[in-house]
Amino acid sequence: MKHAFLIIAHGGFEQLQVLLDLLDDPRNDIFLHVDRKAGALPELHVSRAGLRILEERLDVRWMDVSMVRCELLLFREARRSGPYARYHLLSGADLPIKSNESIHSFCDGNQEKEFVGFIPRERTMEARFDRYHFLTRRYKSGSVWVRGFRKAAEAVANALLPSRTGAGEIRKGTQWVSVTDACARLLLDNEKVILRRCSHTKCPDEYFIQTWLWNSPLRERIYCTDDEFKGCLRAIDWERGGPYTWGADPSDLGALMASEALFARKFDMGRYPSIIKEICERLTKKN
Repeated sequence: MKHAFLIIAHGGFEQLQVLLDLLDDPRNDIFLHVDRKAGALPELHVSRAGLRILEERLDVRWMDVSMVRCELLLFREARRSGPYARYHLLSGADLPIKSNESIHSFCDGNQEKEFVGFIPRERTMEARFDRYHFLTRRYKSGSVWVRGFRKAAEAVANALLPSRTGAGEIRKGTQWVSVTDACARLLLDNEKVILRRCSHTKCPDEYFIQTWLWNSPLRERIYCTDDEFKGCLRAIDWERGGPYTWGADPSDLGALMASEALFARKFDMGRYPSIIKEICERLTKKN
């Protein structure tokens, strides 16, 4: 069966085309959501993979439920064309660091495993996902009025409104995952409940897949629960950045090529084009 690559992009079209080129394989179908704020799209193309650019373009905001809506939209559109053996959720700033042959081979050897990252439990999980948060679409706003109103409204709501229920044990991890059709069905079957539960929470994209998977019969299929990035097969460095942009250190290329991960994030063609070029040259030979 084919793999579906679900890409959330907000611009950077030259680099995005590089990502499409590396995924351009007849065994892959690509579903691309480009943020409404990015404006008109240039021509994006593949020659061997399937490519569908979603007509419905959401205004996706950091820390907001709109990110969850975007992910579920991509899963829904992909399943209409599927089912697929694997659904890989990527950002437009990601790149594969293994060949298409290696990605398919690894997934074939772990057909029923869910590649989802989990972090250890921490106190902020309940504070972010159980308590009410407002104006999340404007969380980056520097307005004193907005911050003051938000804090006051949240204090009142969390004092008066009933506690949230219906999600089970709360779990958290990176939103970038590679899951089976069974997991995609689980999320879409619970779409209305998920959106209601994620409304007025902080960073719900880091919670909903992990929480619903953990509290389902699919829990036993999770690939790894004690190492977030091994679990999702992504090379992501939060120690040197938020996350770190690969290419700033000359040793980065060697580290990525030696990694067991299938994908890495994040890259920036404007700042560090050479590492992207090197990865492309190496993977093009293998693909």
